Amino acid sequence: MQCSCTALGAAYASRRHGRDFATQFGTDHRTSAIWPLIFDGLLMLATVEPWERRR
Repeated sequence: MQCSCTALGAAYASRRHGRDFATQFGTDHRTSAIWPLIFDGLLMLATVEPWERRR
């Protein structure tokens, strides 16, 4: 339970920060809404892909 609460809190903070960051630098409302998903998705791929290649 504690782990999932921590993960949800981190996801919320990441989304809010990413959206605010994108808005600050002039992106439109739609782009700033999906920016955190794009960024976190790329970060996840960059983290997981090297592990998958080792298999």
